[in-house]
Amino acid sequence: MNSESEDITVNVWKHSIPVLYILVFIGAIFRLYNLGYNSLWLDEAATLSLSSGTFEQIWSNMAVGDFNPPLFQILEHFMIMVGTTEIALRLLPAIFGIAAIPIMYLVGKEFKDKYIGIILAGLTAFSPFLITYSQEARAYSMIFFLGACMVLLFLRAMKVNKQTEWFMFAVVSAIAFWTHFYSVVLFIPLIIFAVYKFRFDWRPIVYSVVAWVALALPLLFALYNLVIMRASSVPTYGYQGLNIVNQTFIEMFWSSTIALVFATVLFIVGLWWTFKSDKEMAAFLVFVPITAFITSVFLSSTMPMLPRYLIFVNIFVFLGVAMAYPALMAFFRVAASENLQKNLKNDTVVKIISFGIIGCFLFAALPFYSNYYQNYTKEDWRGMAKELTNSTEPNNVIVVIPKYVRMPLDYYYSSNLDRTLEIGANTVEELDSVKTAAQSDNFTVIYIITPDILAVDPTGNVLNWLAANTTEVGKTSGIAVRLGV
Repeated sequence: MNSESEDITVNVWKHSIPVLYILVFIGAIFRLYNLGYNSLWLDEAATLSLSSGTFEQIWSNMAVGDFNPPLFQILEHFMIMVGTTEIALRLLPAIFGIAAIPIMYLVGKEFKDKYIGIILAGLTAFSPFLITYSQEARAYSMIFFLGACMVLLFLRAMKVNKQTEWFMFAVVSAIAFWTHFYSVVLFIPLIIFAVYKFRFDWRPIVYSVVAWVALALPLLFALYNLVIMRASSVPTYGYQGLNIVNQTFIEMFWSSTIALVFATVLFIVGLWWTFKSDKEMAAFLVFVPITAFITSVFLSSTMPMLPRYLIFVNIFVFLGVAMAYPALMAFFRVAASENLQKNLKNDTVVKIISFGIIGCFLFAALPFYSNYYQNYTKEDWRGMAKELTNSTEPNNVIVVIPKYVRMPLDYYYSSNLDRTLEIGANTVEELDSVKTAAQSDNFTVIYIITPDILAVDPTGNVLNWLAANTTEVGKTSGIAVRLGV
């Protein structure tokens, strides 16, 4: 950046911290508003179940197939001491979502300048994708926060290549690994990139890797066994092949074609400008996410793959979009008439472009906000429990399909209080057994079914059985209610 641009930046962003405070405040409102509006869905109910156990139980549940590291559940263990309401369970992810806003500001500042940081903070504050996972009692908001910290410490370590900075990077990366296994897909390409750059002085990076391995060692043994378990069966949910790439960008930009096209254009412009000024950083912007996507496409054939695992890709997309700012500034200087440049001060142009980028994304997200905060976006187990309580009679049998969705239902519904019998079923054999007993003892069977049944029985045999032996009497937010015939 030339001296003139630096002077402009200092003049315009000397009050950048108050601007950041405002963005954090607005971002906090988006993440805390209606925090308990949606009822808990399956994964959130699983978080409650796992976090309610002892530390030993949390670890053992991971080892027998939960497939999630224990750190987030341990933190939630302390949160549920305060309460087990929806708000109490989701407060921790919301806090991490809010904390990610100033961290992204620091990432942008470290990558280039304060104004890049402000744009990153603004995009993070208003991102529907990030807001959604900040209001979900799962580890994704936390892993985005830690991923941003990893990138921040990585950028600082790349400037000095000292053992202290690389050690801090290793520590945060290990914490991220204890939060979500997929953080390794961010850690490895960062290390590869660093080794290539410092290929003639890579000892500090080696120390960093050794530190990470030492801190992550207990989990590495567990991960090996979990990968073997995952690879032993074909994925029954998630996205395979290039679909994971497409779906990640679709969800990242909340299914908005306008937002996706706008971001793509700005990212290309920002990448081009970064390449002109710093080829190494341009390579950084594309190498890490492309490596993550290639890895995800490869792994999708052996394990379920979902866009939320790649939530850290937002960091690099936002960086590329923000880097379009200096390109647009340069374009203005070339294309604007002399009279216009005279009437518009440079600091005014700085504000228009930077806040214009943020404002365009905010405007594109308005339909999301209007829908998200007024309509249920998750399965309404709260409403289903109320419906069951009002419509069932004593000694009715409630069959929940698949079995594990009893977790969110039982958070709201008590068969003991309602004097019904609740059981779970996954197979045609189990359903036949219930039908035979119902015919023999003359009791009514109510079936509660969610689309998750296809993950348990991808053959469709259970759905065929239900179609032949039950009648649908209602459906709420993806939850079907059927009666035995």
